Amino acid sequence: MITALNGQIGLAYAFVEREIALSKRYWAWEIVWLVYGIVTSLSVAYIGLAAPAISGGQVDQAAVSHFVLYLLVGTIAWRFLGIIFENIGEVIA
Repeated sequence: MITALNGQIGLAYAFVEREIALSKRYWAWEIVWLVYGIVTSLSVAYIGLAAPAISGGQVDQAAVSHFVLYLLVGTIAWRFLGIIFENIGEVIA
């Protein structure tokens, strides 16, 4: 049991070490993807802010704020899940 646990810990360490090595090698791309994620999230938020103008109706400012928060949480969750699935795809391939 302990040897199996040590093997799993070793595998987890190897995975983390690989990710650190890749981040050191491609640090500029890490910055590019970080900026890309921020810009796409903000673009969705600005769409939420423009919703009253797009619909043409009167909307309460609190409702717009809740809508923007809902959209931002959704984009953050979507980005997180995308990263998780990308990493799983890299591990499988």
